[in-house]
Order: sequence, then structure tokens, then C-alpha cells
Amino acid sequence: MDKYFKYPKIRSTIVETIKIVEVLNFRVYCLPRIFFRTDTKRSFMYAVAYNTYYGYSFNEKLEFEDEINEKNEYSKEYYLKIQEKLIRFIEKYCPERKFVQALTLDSDEIENYYGWASLNFFLAKYEQHLHKNDPKWDFETILMKDGKNKLTKEHFLAIENEEVFGGRFR
Repeated sequence: MDKYFKYPKIRSTIVETIKIVEVLNFRVYCLPRIFFRTDTKRSFMYAVAYNTYYGYSFNEKLEFEDEINEKNEYSKEYYLKIQEKLIRFIEKYCPERKFVQALTLDSDEIENYYGWASLNFFLAKYEQHLHKNDPKWDFETILMKDGKNKLTKEHFLAIENEEVFGGRFR
């Protein structure tokens, strides 16, 4: 997010990268039966975040090298490479076949989705998708309970970021 505010010319590419991070998070950490532990491959995610922030270069295999290039942090091509690296991770650990398997039950399976920790998130995103063309629909009012806003923010956004949140989370 620091780069988003620092380099307005590449904001759309940074937003696309963040969307891929959200997809990755949902597909490998939120779907049932993909990763059974929430810290699986955490070092990969930390490495991508750290190396991206500091602008470490890539080799041909999209592996980070031990070389920082300050031009990377404001290069659209750099973020496209990061996107490709994240997409490869998704395809490796949760390809479409596993995605479908995680969301469907076969006739011989006796599981249900009541215990699925990400069910509310899944349903909220689906509801948001259904109402994307309805200007009267307000996602935040649905999250009001007992006069308190239950809206939460993602971990990669700073709590103090008034420019984005405008005090909605206090």
C-alpha cells in the first residue's frame, strides 16, 4: 500500500496485484481441505511481501535474487512479474480442479459447511457480487449489529490510514 500512494502512475497494476493476493488468500487459506494449517507456506508469503517492498530483482524462473533495484518499486513490469509469481503459487496449490472439489460435496461425503470458518466471507463476497450494479445497496449497513460496525480490514492495510478508511474502524 505504501507504493500505491507513492507511485500513482502504477496504481492500477498495484490494485490488480492486491486482487491476486486476495484470490490467493481465499483459494489456499480459506477454502476447506486445501491447506489444513493457516501457517502453511507462510514463509513464501512473507518473502514475497518483503522482497516486493524492498524491490529485489527476479531471475528467469521468477525467483528473487539477492539484488535490490530501486527502479523495481515504481515499475509496472515488476508488479506484473509479482502477479505471475502469485498466480503460479495459486495454480500449484489450488488449481481449478481442487477449487471445485473444495466447494462441492460428493454423494458419499457427509461433511457440511456449517463449521467452515470462511463461510461468512464467501457469502458476503457473493452478495456483493449480486448487488454490484445496485447503487442503493450498501455493504457496510449490512454489517451493523447493535449499533456497531462489524466491518474489518485486511491485514495489509494500516489501521491509522485515515485517507482510505476515514475513521470507520474506531
